[in-house]
Amino acid sequence: MHISHPPAVRASRVLTSPPRWAGLQRELFAAQDKAWRIFSDRYTEGDGRLVFRDTLGQGLDGRDGVDDFYEAFFNWPTLYLLGGSADVLAAARRHWRGVTRQLTEMGMLVDGFERGYDWFHQGEGMLLFYGLCMAEPDDGELRELAGRFADLYLPGGPNYDPGHRIIRAPHNGAAGPRWGFSDHDVYFPWSLALRPYGLPLDWIAEAAPFDELAADPERARAYGRVMWDRMGRGDTIVNLAATGLVTNAYLLGGDPRHAAWVVEYTGAWRERLDGREVVPDNAGTHGIVGEHLDGRWYGGHYGWSWPHGLPPVGTAAIVGAVNATLLTGDRSYLELARNPWTWCSATPRRCGPARCPRSPNAGGPTCAGWRASRPCWPRCAATTPAGSTTTSCRRSCPSPCGSSAGTPPTGSASTGCAWGRAGTGRRCTPSGPRRSRATRSPGTSTSPAATPASPSACCKAPSTPAPSGSSRSRTTRWTRPSAPTRSASTTGRTATRSSPRRSCN
Repeated sequence: MHISHPPAVRASRVLTSPPRWAGLQRELFAAQDKAWRIFSDRYTEGDGRLVFRDTLGQGLDGRDGVDDFYEAFFNWPTLYLLGGSADVLAAARRHWRGVTRQLTEMGMLVDGFERGYDWFHQGEGMLLFYGLCMAEPDDGELRELAGRFADLYLPGGPNYDPGHRIIRAPHNGAAGPRWGFSDHDVYFPWSLALRPYGLPLDWIAEAAPFDELAADPERARAYGRVMWDRMGRGDTIVNLAATGLVTNAYLLGGDPRHAAWVVEYTGAWRERLDGREVVPDNAGTHGIVGEHLDGRWYGGHYGWSWPHGLPPVGTAAIVGAVNATLLTGDRSYLELARNPWTWCSATPRRCGPARCPRSPNAGGPTCAGWRASRPCWPRCAATTPAGSTTTSCRRSCPSPCGSSAGTPPTGSASTGCAWGRAGTGRRCTPSGPRRSRATRSPGTSTSPAATPASPSACCKAPSTPAPSGSSRSRTTRWTRPSAPTRSASTTGRTATRSSPRRSCN
């Protein structure tokens, strides 16, 4: 929409005193003005860097930490834009420069941009930069940096494969794809803090209870090698957060290459949704869903299975869809944003009283062993005494799932057991292959013919595939809008919040 002049506003009501909310707002700004000054005085050095006497970039989780340094200041530009003092913006800029130098000295940045990490965290770390760009859109330094950062993801840059329309690895950045998850060792778990999230790939032969892997370095390395190979390459849906970086560059500089890439990359994920009930979370190095995960639509890094499930999948889909809609005016992209949330909210109603907790693990639906970590399908699990093996597990499906206890429901394929650890007992869940959807929309990548059962298949009959002819526009051509609104999306800190959980017993 082109606006040639600002809209006229006419005041017709005389106010003799400001409304109560306006006074409270100014009080809040005054309190925040004191707070940021105290923080700056106590916890930062003279050049703006944080007081930090340790180092980053070492150990099994040595790629982590950049976002935490910038997040200390991420909303300072927002305070300025809402009406805070003018010097808070200058302070935010000084701290951004100081932290950038600090992280560069620790080897975490290359030419001012993160060396390579997942976009769940990069999206958080970029919030301060986006805020500075929004507050000073005419600043030459910020505009130049925004364009240079965005070019890392365009065709010809190190991270993007235009032939298959994928970002080449889950960890990516200024140094290009950063394969695997650590520069130190092929090892999982790299931190005991990961225990609540269970195993990323619980169906593989190398899987074992979390604590057993943590206690046995050789088994941890064996599991890690498989995880590196299956999850440490190819695309993952959380990479859609990179469209916020590129959209920000377009809003500042107007380079049509940036807008075209956002449309192309978001369109690739929209096509992966076509013919499916729910958007997949992964695409292999050839752009095929499930290419490195035995045909599974789930299992990607920061996807449906691990570690958080819906929050990163849903927010990344919103980021990509909203940015593409902003740049094209085509609201059909918002279908991609709605899908994860509508799917998760609808499935419990079809399957019974189970809530939509965090994320599934491969092999079938169960909340056991992962702190209610399956996403939106109800519980179909079996309980075995502590110390028993998976080969002795008895399969059952509680009556809320639509069948009597002890009997797998119609449509489930139980040919094996995936298992986890929950307190003093273990839960076993049915798992097995099924045929993939027979009908696919034109132009989508095809998966192997035999794919594992959808986790929701245990509790409901397979849904009717979407017709081959989709009403959605397949190729939306980008045209430069006259005056786009300056805004860019990112995955924020709220992405770490899980949905409410309910006991599966």
